[in-house]
Amino acid sequence: MKIYATASIPKYLLYTFSLIKLEEICQENLVTLKAIRYAENQIVCKLYGFKEDIKEALKILYTQINEDCKEKATHLKRSQKRIPDELQEYVEALNDDENYRRNFEEFADKYMKHCVLNDINPHPEVSEDFVL
Repeated sequence: MKIYATASIPKYLLYTFSLIKLEEICQENLVTLKAIRYAENQIVCKLYGFKEDIKEALKILYTQINEDCKEKATHLKRSQKRIPDELQEYVEALNDDENYRRNFEEFADKYMKHCVLNDINPHPEVSEDFVL
C-alpha cells in the first residue's frame, strides 16, 4: 500500500544540494515527489510511495546531504585565509597589551614630533595624553 510521507531538511544543510538531486533520488527509489514547501528555516518535501521505498529514499537523501556538507566543510577549511607576512607583525603587536602600549608610545612619539615639525594639528586621541 502506498502512503504519503514528509521529509524536513534544514536550509543551512543545503549548501550545494539541488532539487535535481532530490528528484533523481526519488526516481531511483520509485518514490514520487508530490510537493516542496519552503518554510522559514527548512524545506519540507511531500513524498508518495511504498513505505520501504520512502525509507530507503530518505536514507539516501540524508546520506547525500551529509556528504555534501562534509565536502563543503573541507573546502571551507582549505580556503580559510591566512594572515599575510606583512601584517603578521601587527597581529603579534596587538595580541599582547604590553607590546601594544610600547608600540603605541613609540609611534605616538614619532607622530607628535612630525606634527610639531610640520606645523600640523595632531589627532586628539593621540595628543590628549601625550607630553612632549
